[in-house]
Amino acid sequence: MVANRYFGADLQHPTVADPEIDRLFTERLVLGADRGFRRRQSALIDEAAGALAVGIAGGAVKCRFAIDELGFDACVDHRSETFAADFKAALPNGIDGYFENVGGKSFTLASRRLNDFARVAICGLIASYEGAETSSLDDLRILLVKRAKIEGFIVSDHLPLWPQALGELAGAVATGKLKWRETVADGIQAAPAAFFGMLRGKNFGKQLVKLI
Repeated sequence: MVANRYFGADLQHPTVADPEIDRLFTERLVLGADRGFRRRQSALIDEAAGALAVGIAGGAVKCRFAIDELGFDACVDHRSETFAADFKAALPNGIDGYFENVGGKSFTLASRRLNDFARVAICGLIASYEGAETSSLDDLRILLVKRAKIEGFIVSDHLPLWPQALGELAGAVATGKLKWRETVADGIQAAPAAFFGMLRGKNFGKQLVKLI
């Protein structure tokens, strides 16, 4: 859901009132398994002079889409055998903000690359929903030493801001700033297969089911 990105991105801002910390924070942003919605992320990136935005997606085609169409500086394929090395290479200076949608190995690797005062917004942990992967920190000392913050959120917590979000997002669609991809399954009978396909990353962008 695009609203998840819109609201969750705010959790990636530092809460320490220090201009120098704020400057450091806005340099390296990572968006876990981001393959479509970009409006709120682009606002963060544009506000941060020289920010580096790195995406994580499943497959070379999705990574190319993230770079060529969505404007990411880099995208790492989490299905690649060299994922860990590629992830590290894409972020030589660590991570200041991480938006987590998937969890699993991506989350583990990201936690090892956190910079001082890093912020992690957890929107979803889809890799763990079927028990395929666990999503956990190797060592809680990471949070202590890095003075990092990890915060989860549910989009319904922000319902009072929904009209504002819809207005900004609709404007972004109208101007072409917000780009997306959809995978559409036809008929209610296709819903189960579409759902499980989404859990396995077979969809490209938002998975929808057409009922009429």
